[in-house]
Amino acid sequence: MQAYNRISWAVTLNRKLLARGQSGKAIYRLLRFDFGVRKWLRASTSEEYGKLSKNMPQYLQLGNGTDIDNVLAVAFSEFEDKEATDKKLVLITDGTQDVNTSFAKKRLRELEIELHIVCIGQDNRSLRSIADHYDLFPD
Repeated sequence: MQAYNRISWAVTLNRKLLARGQSGKAIYRLLRFDFGVRKWLRASTSEEYGKLSKNMPQYLQLGNGTDIDNVLAVAFSEFEDKEATDKKLVLITDGTQDVNTSFAKKRLRELEIELHIVCIGQDNRSLRSIADHYDLFPD
């Protein structure tokens, strides 16, 4: 995510998603995966949304590669909560890692998750194949 200041793009996009989530009274969960999968950050109140937005540049840092299969597995476990009714997952990545498409497609279908992928960098066929919505912002 280093080339072309991709982190700034990711911060801006997350802030826009935060604003949208807050106006829709959604629970916003952010799973960082720089240097491995981290703990979930969560916002559901105005105070939590404000803190998450303010600190977004510190939360999103350059990492050393991403195991997207692991990230998706962790995210899918979060959606196993049957109380969630409108399940949307947004993956923001530089598109340099492939994904196990059969595993991802199976879990997305089982959990009824709508997957949005934003690639900031290069196109990725495996990610494109599992996404309900795919956006590419090439270098």
